[in-house]
Amino acid sequence: MTQRKKAFLRVEGMHCGSCAVAINMFLTNKRGVFEANVDFDAKKAEIDYDPEEVRISDLVEGLEGMGYPATEHQNGGRVKSSR
Repeated sequence: MTQRKKAFLRVEGMHCGSCAVAINMFLTNKRGVFEANVDFDAKKAEIDYDPEEVRISDLVEGLEGMGYPATEHQNGGRVKSSR
């Protein structure tokens, strides 16, 4: 059975809107991620995911490998949609 959870990340190292697009593409291309919204101005990402398919720690590690240090926040608040 598919589960849906939300995670909120604080993402550092974004210098422009293209950084946010790259982060969004990375996240949404991961198996188990249903949707991701990245807010460049707020330096946040909101991720809708299946915890049985993907771990947030793996996403954080991937972002750090791209040069975007990230930390999970339990009370991250809503991120405006990038659409």
